[in-house]
Amino acid sequence: MTEKDVQKLRAAYQVSTGYSTTEEIICPIFMIQCDGREYSGCGGSLEGDGGDIELSDAGSEGCEWLVTVEDGYRVMFEIRDFKLDCSAGNMTVFASFKQLNDVKGTFCDDPYGGGGGKRPPATITLPANSGTLEIVKRKGAEVSFRARWRKIKGK
Repeated sequence: MTEKDVQKLRAAYQVSTGYSTTEEIICPIFMIQCDGREYSGCGGSLEGDGGDIELSDAGSEGCEWLVTVEDGYRVMFEIRDFKLDCSAGNMTVFASFKQLNDVKGTFCDDPYGGGGGKRPPATITLPANSGTLEIVKRKGAEVSFRARWRKIKGK
């Protein structure tokens, strides 16, 4: 995250400049535990070299994951399973923090061929070392989602 991104988030959320680290600003905004623990059982902040993301709970209304890898690397998502009908919701991938509104793509299934859906590609590579994956769905709607995230070289 660049200093300009931090300034945008401070302005968007009216956060004073008294915070000394990006985490002190970001964690309360996203309502996440910045040590990687999940917040309220779904989604959360994930840091490191890679890991897995999964959602199959029809009871939730969706989840949001903030993924961060070390500086000098980029985030790549490998979509392994994706079933979410467009009438029930969608998945959006942001090339940074959701609040910066840098949308990489929005995806859903269109099982009846009405032309409204766009399935995610097998891999989604982000331009920076952080990104947000959000699934929003109608409560009770069936969803099957599995992805692996990892860091890759390059800018």
